[in-house]
Amino acid sequence: MSPDSEEPWTGIFTKRPAAGRVKTRLVPPLGEEAAARLAQGMLDDSVERLTAAPGRHVLAFAPEEDEAWFRARYPALALVPQRGAGLGERMASFFETALASAPACVMTGSDQPLVSGRRLEEAHTALAHDADLVLGPDRGGGYYLVGLARSAPKELAPLLRALFSEAPMSTPSVFEHTLETARRLGLRTQRLSVGLDVDTDADLEQLELVLRDTPALAEARHTREALRELGRLA
Repeated sequence: MSPDSEEPWTGIFTKRPAAGRVKTRLVPPLGEEAAARLAQGMLDDSVERLTAAPGRHVLAFAPEEDEAWFRARYPALALVPQRGAGLGERMASFFETALASAPACVMTGSDQPLVSGRRLEEAHTALAHDADLVLGPDRGGGYYLVGLARSAPKELAPLLRALFSEAPMSTPSVFEHTLETARRLGLRTQRLSVGLDVDTDADLEQLELVLRDTPALAEARHTREALRELGRLA
């Protein structure tokens, strides 16, 4: 698919799941190697979900020198390196790239294995109709999904800077701050159902509870396998 396609983008923001570089808040309960193994399972689930979603499928990866690893493991995906000093700046850069060629873009992280393909479709449908911005709040005060339409009624670069670079990323107030910024900018915003972002030990325990209670859950099969290998699930 050509980069200038007018199809919407669906993307995943991720890092290579290497020990000591990912899921550091899960290292105390799991250890570095186990945290990386869990991150790999969640990433694989995210990619499966992504490839069933509408539009062009894009992996926004870091670090940039690991492109060969991502290309070998996920050859069907388009790859875009994350660029910028912090998370907000990298997200703004990704959306600027996406919306230069696509009418809309929906993005999730790689640590939300319970997010369904149906949720991604819901976000795209909202952006195709009357929403400028779609947000899926997580339990920790952040968001597990964000989507933007090119039709947002502001110049793109300042809008992205306000939404992402000025937001207090990785804090319990980021979702509310982003909502307030969207209201100030006059963006038509749709809020999705609350989801689970697996960052902390409490998040992990919640994920394990869901997987135990719903053994036939189609999502998260790679995550389930990783947790079984780690002795966290039967």
